[in-house]
Amino acid sequence: GEPERRFQIIAEPVNYPGKKRPFWVIFLKDASIEHQLENATAWAAMAQRIAHDIKNPLTSILLTQQRLEIEYKRQDPKRAKLYDPYTRRIINRIEALRRITREFMKFLSVEKINPQPTDLNAFIRNFLASDFMEWPDDIHVQEKLEPNLPPVFVDQEQLQTLLENILSNAINAMPEGGTITLATSLALNLRVDNQKAEKQNYIVLEIMDTGKGIPAHLRKKIFRPFTTGTHLGTGLGLTIVKKIVDDHNGHIEIESEEGTGTSIIVYLPVA
Repeated sequence: GEPERRFQIIAEPVNYPGKKRPFWVIFLKDASIEHQLENATAWAAMAQRIAHDIKNPLTSILLTQQRLEIEYKRQDPKRAKLYDPYTRRIINRIEALRRITREFMKFLSVEKINPQPTDLNAFIRNFLASDFMEWPDDIHVQEKLEPNLPPVFVDQEQLQTLLENILSNAINAMPEGGTITLATSLALNLRVDNQKAEKQNYIVLEIMDTGKGIPAHLRKKIFRPFTTGTHLGTGLGLTIVKKIVDDHNGHIEIESEEGTGTSIIVYLPVA
């Protein structure tokens, strides 16, 4: 249904000479936005507290897990290789949860970004070669990275979060398998988003999948919090991606067709 509306009514008497009774002037003010902002501020404060309360125990869990790893390697070195894959998976998931809470706090403007010049192609290759993502056997990943690109000025933790969120959505969109393509290119003297903005040089990162595509009714609100679909997870992933891109003075576009796939295009200013 329609969202709740709140109005503030102000009545002021106005006296006129020769009149026994005053006239009344009534002001009707729509206070809905102010009320929504108050609620949003309260929710943000609560979310900050929850993220903080989650983040601290994760550090303790990680240290405990690392201690267990040291102990089993000391006590039974021959069998250590059998345990290592499981230990690595636990540690990677803990690290992922820590990153999620950090990025959520950044999304709430609790933490500042730390940008530095970054070779995007090298970063992507290192990311794909790492254990950050768990790739299903029926998902094929390919690269089309333009060589000799200039660096971008980014927070590398946030760039990692951006890749994780976009790629997780792509995997979820292909339950029966498919192909994910990561492509980079250089765009010179380009004006994106705001036609009044000055032209800039951008590194373009495009991530394409051959999945189910995004339904038409979700495309216009895809970056809003808690916009969910069968392949959009909790509905915060792309909201965080959009925030990361905005914080880096970039631009993001989505092209999608149901039954064909989705392409997410990120423009990051050259350093």
